[in-house]
Amino acid sequence: MDWSAFDAALIRSTWDYHDVVDDFLAWVRRAAQATRLHNPVRLIEWNAHKRYLVDLEAAGLPVVPTALVTRADPESMTNIADRRGWSAVVVKPAVSAGAKATGRYDVGDPAGERALRGVLATGDALVQPYLTEVESHGETSLVVIGGHVTHAVSKLPSTGDFRVQAHFGGAERAVEPTPSEKELAGQALAAVSPFGPVTYARVDCVTVDGQPRLMELEVIEPALYLSFGPMSAADRLIAQVARGTTAGATPVADSTS
Repeated sequence: MDWSAFDAALIRSTWDYHDVVDDFLAWVRRAAQATRLHNPVRLIEWNAHKRYLVDLEAAGLPVVPTALVTRADPESMTNIADRRGWSAVVVKPAVSAGAKATGRYDVGDPAGERALRGVLATGDALVQPYLTEVESHGETSLVVIGGHVTHAVSKLPSTGDFRVQAHFGGAERAVEPTPSEKELAGQALAAVSPFGPVTYARVDCVTVDGQPRLMELEVIEPALYLSFGPMSAADRLIAQVARGTTAGATPVADSTS
């Protein structure tokens, strides 16, 4: 494809990029040299590996506690959990999407250690505490387009599961984001503003002890749940790409109507 023939390119459905991430990032760099790519290439490179959660936690954002385990410096699941005081954990690849190879394990469960070793055989891994709030109350996804929170979706797992994705039986419904959730979205977008203008993002969070914690900041190819939002959300996305700029990096307090 001659990407220079296009005024802009909007990444939307590369949902298998994590399986060939090096090839994908090489294409991102080529495409960004040929046309205006949304989102910015440096932001995409940073977001492709979930160590970005550690970066955001270090920047002071209320992130779900995250231990990054690298292939070069492996550590057991039990050691990590014992050091942090976790009784149950979630193990997942550091480069992944759609909860691929993601599992919940009690500390001391040999299956969890095997799962972590399996992930480390091909890449880095994350170990996080298992949050019962995900199972009982689900996650909230805030959609941010052109610096504005346009709408939000609540995602609930099926009974007995913790994965909220629809292909695992999760259910979705439109909700009004809370002021604290909007504030978290603003903090997340402000933290990545040095990468350049963010055309679109999805901020996934879970409420723990009454306060939202960041689970994911998706800026590569997130489902934007446009069918759950107002028509103005899709119009805003089109306008951002057409203008080649954004209205600002930090979401406003009120959703766009």
